[in-house]
Amino acid sequence: MIAENADLVENATLTALDQATLSARAEEKRRGHLGMSQIGHEDARTLWLRFRWSLPDDFSAKLLRVFRMGHVVESETAALLRRIPGVEMHTDADGSQFSFHELGGHFSGSMDGCIRGVPEAPSTWHVWECKSAKKAGFRELLKAGSIAKWNETYWVQAQCYMGASGMSRALFTVYNKDSSEIFAERLRIDKTIWPAMIARAERIITADEPPESVWPNREFYKVRFMSERQQAIYWGDQLPEPNCRNCRFASPLLNQEGAVWSCRKHRSSLSLERQQKGCPNHNWLPAFIPGKVLEAHADFVTYKLPDGFSFSNVEDDAAASDSHHVYSSWDLAHLSQWDFKKETFENAMAAMTAPAKGPIRSEEIPF
Repeated sequence: MIAENADLVENATLTALDQATLSARAEEKRRGHLGMSQIGHEDARTLWLRFRWSLPDDFSAKLLRVFRMGHVVESETAALLRRIPGVEMHTDADGSQFSFHELGGHFSGSMDGCIRGVPEAPSTWHVWECKSAKKAGFRELLKAGSIAKWNETYWVQAQCYMGASGMSRALFTVYNKDSSEIFAERLRIDKTIWPAMIARAERIITADEPPESVWPNREFYKVRFMSERQQAIYWGDQLPEPNCRNCRFASPLLNQEGAVWSCRKHRSSLSLERQQKGCPNHNWLPAFIPGKVLEAHADFVTYKLPDGFSFSNVEDDAAASDSHHVYSSWDLAHLSQWDFKKETFENAMAAMTAPAKGPIRSEEIPF
């Protein structure tokens, strides 16, 4: 009996730990910029969806703790480097000291630190970047022999920090979380990378449509790393949660500082909190809807689906009118969990007590 109770306590504690991990993540501010740590990712479509806050994280509590452990490894590696005679090292806990901002702040990054006194080049300042890896990943790194061959995204990240800071070398360390072995490589700047990444970032930031996927098909192994919901949104089968960044009225401003977004509808700037919440006037960027635009007006857009069904994406209040086939962005996001077909919309209408009486909120529409 005592053992059974102990098991129950243990399970409850682990559940509470997972909840604490997830709640800590929920309290973090959402990233408001396209990161220099991301820009080397091979798939621009993924980067565009992330920048538009339209590809949900869907991280488990376990994976979030892995991320948190990365900060612990970074601190430990920095402490060890500082013990090397002659080393001068600067790091900053919140990243503010070593942050770089381009394109009005919409393309930004924060390097882990800078270091001078590296034994191979004592007088040269280096960008310092630190990563960690499990045994299998570390083995792949040793086999590859260099950061560039092992992980191009990491290599591009270091190139961006060298380009932005004016330093020509970087010290890149990777900590083996299983054996505590450390890999270290001094990288040289490739002066073609930094301007190329600024240009790539600008294309992504200013685009109203997602770039084409680089993945050859839906069965490609890298696609399978995404959750089912991420895959559905990635391929346009399902809509993400509405927010200002996937609304046709909002756009990033590159001619100001601070990663400012503006809303044409309300003629105002948008704070991060306001962007995430959205507003009742939300209209989807047409690229998110798998249909042809028939007409676009100040307050709504009418679409025609491939099966011939037509509907309008309207403001939240207008969706409560007696007009047929008008849906708020939240209605459409809800319906897209099933399919963008005429049958889906007709079944939704039949499930309501009266046609189009307000936004669809029920999770029990019978399909």
